[in-house]
Amino acid sequence: MKILYLLFAVLFLVLQSIPGFTCCSGATIRCLQNGGTCYPRQCPPNTYIIGRCCPWRLCCRRVSSGLHKGNGTV
Repeated sequence: MKILYLLFAVLFLVLQSIPGFTCCSGATIRCLQNGGTCYPRQCPPNTYIIGRCCPWRLCCRRVSSGLHKGNGTV
């Protein structure tokens, strides 16, 4: 019977986290279509922000040359 409670708790935690991944799927797809990649909090070196995938994730694109315009939006 104790296993049943544990199984129910694990199932609840798994189902609770699923909507967090689907809320930003459209913006993530747009980011990928525009040549970007989603990163948490900040863009890595040699990349620049082109938009947001989610409120907590940035859409970043690699700098292909010495010059780039950082005013693109996703």
